[in-house]
Amino acid sequence: MVLKFLLNKKNKINFCGIKLTISNPIPKKIIRKCLYKYIWRKSENYSDIYVLLTTSGEIYLLSLFLRQIKNSQNIFFVTTRKYHIEILKMILGDVNYLYLPEAFELYFEDTYKTNYKGKIYNKYLTKSFISILYDNWFDQKDKHYISLIKRYIDFKDGFSKEKPELCFSQDVEISLKNKINEIGLNVNKFVYFIPEAKTCKPIDIQFWKDLYEKFSELGYDVYVNSVGQNKEFSFGKYANLSITEANLLARTSKGVVALRSGMCEPFTLTDVPMTVLYTDVVIDNNIKIDASTIFQTYTLKKYPYIIKNNLFEYNINLYSKKELIKHIIINITST
Repeated sequence: MVLKFLLNKKNKINFCGIKLTISNPIPKKIIRKCLYKYIWRKSENYSDIYVLLTTSGEIYLLSLFLRQIKNSQNIFFVTTRKYHIEILKMILGDVNYLYLPEAFELYFEDTYKTNYKGKIYNKYLTKSFISILYDNWFDQKDKHYISLIKRYIDFKDGFSKEKPELCFSQDVEISLKNKINEIGLNVNKFVYFIPEAKTCKPIDIQFWKDLYEKFSELGYDVYVNSVGQNKEFSFGKYANLSITEANLLARTSKGVVALRSGMCEPFTLTDVPMTVLYTDVVIDNNIKIDASTIFQTYTLKKYPYIIKNNLFEYNINLYSKKELIKHIIINITST
């Protein structure tokens, strides 16, 4: 922890040469100044710094954008969640990074870029800029999220025509094999469920149970990617997998069925049939966005490297549960 040890009994800070006596709690301005100086020291000779403040879907997109930059190895990343590191390494290979959860404080700053002692800090994404994106959403001709992100980071180049080869270390492969052996998953014939997402309205548990039973009748095993091994989803197989392990496992499945979430983006490179379900979403301040708008803005069909014949997307408000299950079974068993 970077800031935990800063205060002694007299509330004195000595952080990277900054000596201050302050009140408790520590003022935000002081915390941010300390963070910038700490990152400045840790980033050595790198002048371009990305402070990652967002979730898996946006990190996946940023990785694809930065893959186009010839000198991407000269970028220094400050990660605030451990899965940031996994996604970066999976797409970009070896990267230069610092894991610093405390840097999430920079999420609350107004500016996207900050120049501190000759180094550019790209804060991706700050709360104020996310608000601007949402406020201007319906004024844009192209409302898709990729276009909004490209404008945000001022990325003018297109994606490479060459599909990225994901990087999976031998340690990841061994770890996954051990975990899957423990749960007895039939790796030769299984379907991968992702039934949860933080902001999406959940689909009732009976839908997933019925879908599970239909696949079971057809001889499929089912792996369920649930948060913290949610007991509601105990009908399927589960292991505590990292994002990298989850992606590697999904590549060997017969298909993926997912509630639309940030996990879907990295899974678009798995090359297996993928059914994505869109529901209403509730964001900050209890603002509700209907599923049709979410579908229009986040459809994966506009993402790079998609095999469109392998992608099936549904606004669940337009279908009965019985119709959805029928479509999903056909999508996976006939592809």
